[in-house]
Amino acid sequence: MEASAYLEAAAEHADEHSKCVLVKPNNVKSRFWVHFMKYDGDAHPDKKTTARCSLCGKDISVKQGTGGLKNHLKFKHPEENAALFEGEEASLHAPSPMKVEGGAPALPARKKPRTAYTQVSERLASNQRGAEEHFMKMWALTRDQIRGIRKDLKEEEDEELVRELEADLAVLVKKKAEYAEALGFNAPELSNVQI
Repeated sequence: MEASAYLEAAAEHADEHSKCVLVKPNNVKSRFWVHFMKYDGDAHPDKKTTARCSLCGKDISVKQGTGGLKNHLKFKHPEENAALFEGEEASLHAPSPMKVEGGAPALPARKKPRTAYTQVSERLASNQRGAEEHFMKMWALTRDQIRGIRKDLKEEEDEELVRELEADLAVLVKKKAEYAEALGFNAPELSNVQI
């Protein structure tokens, strides 16, 4: 279907939905958005998570992702759905690149497909990096607090405040050791270091 046919189909349903303010979504990754419009969030705050099919005018929820868009096209508009995937199946079965004269590949190398396993692995690695950054920041913050308390202890003369500072210091030293353990800093030479 060409763009003019999409506009005609949308115009057929315009009379029943004349008050609708639809916008073309931007910054979307899914190919299925080609056949859908989003409701304007300012004009329709209750339909922020709803898309409208440009082919038949049906409203589809996108609250949890674009699976609804995919299924709508697959079952209600199979020809348009097939057109979205044209040429893709052939590339999936294409031969691997062969070397030609000069050492350059005859075909461009395909990207390795992202499976559920690789997606989970990437997410776990990202979460681990985030946790390491968090523990490192907390370790450094705790180290700085310990230095500040030790400085205050040297200057403080009131015994009650000294006991309070020493209790705070003990808690912080223990917390710093926990962060160090989470970061793998438990080498014997590091455990005896005075700050």
